[in-house]
Amino acid sequence: MVSHNYIITPHILNEFRLGYTEDRPGSNFAFDGKAFEKSLGFVGLPPTPYNGLPQVTFSNLTGLSVGRVQGADIYRTAQFNNNTTWNFGKHTVKFGFDVRFLRTRTALGFIGADNYGNFNFTGAFTQNEFADFLLGLPSDTSYGAVQQDNDGRSRQYHAYVQDNFRLSQKLTVEYGVRWDWQPPFEDKAGNIGNFLRTIPRTGAVLYPSSPEGAKLLAPEFEIAVNACPGTPNLPGPGPGLPGVPCTPFLTAKQAHFPEGLRHDYKYNFVPRLGIAYRPFGNGDTVIRAGFGMFTSPVLGAVFYSLTGTSGTDVRTFNNFGTGGQPNFAWPNTQTGGS
Repeated sequence: MVSHNYIITPHILNEFRLGYTEDRPGSNFAFDGKAFEKSLGFVGLPPTPYNGLPQVTFSNLTGLSVGRVQGADIYRTAQFNNNTTWNFGKHTVKFGFDVRFLRTRTALGFIGADNYGNFNFTGAFTQNEFADFLLGLPSDTSYGAVQQDNDGRSRQYHAYVQDNFRLSQKLTVEYGVRWDWQPPFEDKAGNIGNFLRTIPRTGAVLYPSSPEGAKLLAPEFEIAVNACPGTPNLPGPGPGLPGVPCTPFLTAKQAHFPEGLRHDYKYNFVPRLGIAYRPFGNGDTVIRAGFGMFTSPVLGAVFYSLTGTSGTDVRTFNNFGTGGQPNFAWPNTQTGGS
């Protein structure tokens, strides 16, 4: 933190502060999980953008539950703050501003080991779960295709003015107003989505206006909500459910929303009022009263509730075929399809 105090005149004092904090609690280990998974020759798993290992579980044995081992966390705040104090007559006026730049990057995850695959062995084919494992016959498999981690960015703006007015030796009144603008986080990679309920019957899916936002739309998600023709990445002409209204996909600009996909409020003014009364004209007895309004938005929780929504590709495959025979065996990891 850097601070600079400057006496402009005998009655005016200015204080400027610059602060910066950053925390990177991410972790990794030396083992190359990507190379190991590639050596297994698995077929049907999505690309692995981070380091990790598959997850293997058994009904009655200890499995291998590793998944992701590469952290992505970054928490960063840069803050610029200026306060000015002006004394004149019976007044002490303070005013200033506060600007903050925030970043929160965290790992996105859906199900178990996500991209590396989850394999469950129950003994369904040999009546022994470890024997099924040796034969490469899981009872079911699943994966979640993580394309981009969460990377939220936001800017916050604050300004205030207040006056301490000594009306008399007994009575002091302090009053002021504060302005706060704390818009929701945007995601640098466009990895967020929201749902607009005002569209009759179907609602609409909102996604960022950037090209990255369109690229992250998951085809399987689009199929699941019966996306309208023309939606980016939609397989085939759509819609997939004849006779059922299709679901529109709208960019933030098309829906007149900020890129954080939630409306923010720029005109958020909150008052302050305080009174100090000394009934005997000294400091032995002081009666105080005050009133104030404050804003405290839950930006982080709201942001995380939007991440990995329209970009979600999570698939589960049941390995039981006709007559109880397996549909696939390792190195195949799925039955295909969506």
